[in-house]
Amino acid sequence: MSIFAPGLFQAASYLGYYLKGLLLQAIFQGMGLVFTMNVLGVSREFELEADQLGMQYAWKSGYDPEGFIRLFDHMSQKEGHASSTSFFATHPAYGDRIQTALKEYKALSATDRPNRAFMTDTSEFQEVKERLRKSLQKTEKEIQEEKNRPSLKTFEPAPE
Repeated sequence: MSIFAPGLFQAASYLGYYLKGLLLQAIFQGMGLVFTMNVLGVSREFELEADQLGMQYAWKSGYDPEGFIRLFDHMSQKEGHASSTSFFATHPAYGDRIQTALKEYKALSATDRPNRAFMTDTSEFQEVKERLRKSLQKTEKEIQEEKNRPSLKTFEPAPE
């Protein structure tokens, strides 16, 4: 084939090489998926159970567990995935998490007085927020050092 149609032979060789690379890539991604989901034991059911337990802990600590529902709603608006999840995803869709959280909230509400007053803020919470805010702030020197650091990422030039 290389004598009679060298261009076709070269194209077929390139295509075979490319497809072999894709196949190897798919195999390694599949192995990673199996490792993530099976070896680590992560599943959507465990995530839903963690949500449920988190709501129960918040309730028993005096905090309003409805915050879970608002959090999932906010995340679904920001990231999407509200109604469906990828087959390979380890976390349930936000819509499923919201429905499960609503059921748990109703169950918790049925066990206690209807007009229960929840804690909405504490000095400890404000302290943690302030420490986090300070830890995320960077000085001008740190920003300049990051800009001058070598990187493999390609950056778009700034408009100015």
